Amino acid sequence: MNNGPAQPTRRIAAELDRPVPAGIRDIVAVIIARHAPGVAAVLAYGSCIRDNSLDESLVDLYVLTHGPEHVSTGFFARLACRILPPNVYYAECPHGARVLRCKYSIMPLQDFAARMDPNTGNPYFWGRFAQPSRLVFAADDSCRSIVLNALVQAASTMIAECRRLAMPGDDDLAIFARGLKASYGAELRAERAARADMIANASRSYFTDLAALFPSAGDPDPGRAELEWRRRRMMGKTLSVARLIKAGFTFEGGTDYLAWKIGRHSGEKLVPKAWHRRHPVLSGLMQLPKLLRRGTVR
Repeated sequence: MNNGPAQPTRRIAAELDRPVPAGIRDIVAVIIARHAPGVAAVLAYGSCIRDNSLDESLVDLYVLTHGPEHVSTGFFARLACRILPPNVYYAECPHGARVLRCKYSIMPLQDFAARMDPNTGNPYFWGRFAQPSRLVFAADDSCRSIVLNALVQAASTMIAECRRLAMPGDDDLAIFARGLKASYGAELRAERAARADMIANASRSYFTDLAALFPSAGDPDPGRAELEWRRRRMMGKTLSVARLIKAGFTFEGGTDYLAWKIGRHSGEKLVPKAWHRRHPVLSGLMQLPKLLRRGTVR
């Protein structure tokens, strides 16, 4: 059977076109209006589509713009996104009897696509978007095509890197879980160690399909791969701290969001005080060593 580029593209396109939970399109409309006319595409990803429920989570979206000028009206926010994408913002809208809340990352579409290449090194982008996502909005067919090709490249990169970490006896799902753990280890994250296995199992059919469609991507080389991932962990955690500092200046409501995120994934409840909200960067840096010692973030 010929598993050329068309087959992975069709599989990922089918995933992109699956429906999203009710309410997501409403909050996407709010965001598009906020950044009009600059939005090229919007992707939903993470627990809001994996669990197919918005009851206990924020909606996670990636908003991709036609150019850097559409990321923000503020010069420094645009500059920050150019130096260390993405920027992260908050939006909300009514949804039935409750308020639907959203954290959305925003960056230019072309920059997003370029960061799926294996030469990028850090898995921050391709590690996320090798996982299932949904295309909630595309400005036109060209934008959709760029997004789709970027996700095909992300899958190819991730599968190759996963296979380099493979151990004897690993099946396709175990290989993906190993790659997800390595990817998460290259960030400061609050998820428990079993999170990667849970995500791999929740998207079992998607990951096993992709493994079959990229049959020659990557050769097992765990020793050499571990050295490469050690470098990625050092670089990635440094970038995570930089993103947290940047979010302290650009993400309205970021202190409360981070406390909620850490509590949801680690079970440790954090209650921000007024001082934390007034000085999010300083308080975050003061809390980080304690959270690392406790294993709340890794």
